[in-house]
Amino acid sequence: MTGMAPPTFRHRFVTAGTAAPHSVPAGELWLDVGNAAAEGVYDHHQGGASSTAALVMDRATEIIARTAGSRELTLVSHTAPDLDAVTAAWLVSGLAGARRSPPEAALHRIVTAVAEHDQGHEDDGPLDQNLGMVFNLLLLDAADDTDRMARGMALLDNIGRRMAGGCGLAQAVAAEGLGPRIAAEAAAYAIDRAEAECFPVLLPTRTGGARACDVLAFVDPRCALLKHFARRSHDGALLVSWELGGSPPEWRHIVSVDPDSGLTLERLGDALERAERAVEAASTVPLRPGRHPVAPGRGRFGGDLPSPWYDGRGHRHSIVDSPSIADPARPRCASLLSPASIRETMRRIYPRTPETTAR
Repeated sequence: MTGMAPPTFRHRFVTAGTAAPHSVPAGELWLDVGNAAAEGVYDHHQGGASSTAALVMDRATEIIARTAGSRELTLVSHTAPDLDAVTAAWLVSGLAGARRSPPEAALHRIVTAVAEHDQGHEDDGPLDQNLGMVFNLLLLDAADDTDRMARGMALLDNIGRRMAGGCGLAQAVAAEGLGPRIAAEAAAYAIDRAEAECFPVLLPTRTGGARACDVLAFVDPRCALLKHFARRSHDGALLVSWELGGSPPEWRHIVSVDPDSGLTLERLGDALERAERAVEAASTVPLRPGRHPVAPGRGRFGGDLPSPWYDGRGHRHSIVDSPSIADPARPRCASLLSPASIRETMRRIYPRTPETTAR
């Protein structure tokens, strides 16, 4: 792109799980969303890649060719863009010549850290050196998705500039100076932990066996960085639920296990999807956007719904998340199941009997 002015960028945000068009228009890229593996669509949730940022790096030549000569590029990401989505957009803007990228070795180190964070891996280093934690904390006050994307890309610019000057990634992240804010979040987590419920289950392992462990369940936690703190002290599963309001009431539920634990949440997404449909069938309110059945094979993951429960297939089944509701006025991940229903389902499909509780 030598001699050409870099393109201007426009960001568009859609509900997680939204399918990209069959043929993505020229001048448009879908990042961390799109429900497909196709030209112009870079969504690792189909499995086969550790992160969307890694996909962008792997397909850099294709992206450079696709963006060459474009005067304007539209980057489509999911609402509330996370570290992976923001990093993917940041990488694309660098490939298109719209910003100065750090040396290739620094880029690969950043992308590796993003993939580790997206897959749920937690390191044991100082908290203020954790890229995912610092990213989440800095973006808490973002006004909207556009502001969140801008703040996240500015953070990556700062980190890349420091690394180009000789800093390692940990040092570059720590230079944001968020130690006091992290300490405040640690105090909030101590309160959340004291109020959490703990119950036993028998979770399957990746090797085909099963292991007894506990589920630590939080409802409306205060700590914005809860997962980071919990993973350092709890080696079982986490269930985090947030009440979203509405009538009937909606909830956001995320169930996760440490990807390094050898545990898997296979079957849980399907079980919660069946429970969700049963509640919807008994309800007198219309189905929410994204929850209307389509022809078999035309829905997400080859099913019959555009927005089923996410079963974790893009994260080695280490995380399960509520359905994405494609409401233009209020896009969200939301379930009609209560926290008690989630706990009951987990106890039913992962029963822990007295004969299996020995560790």
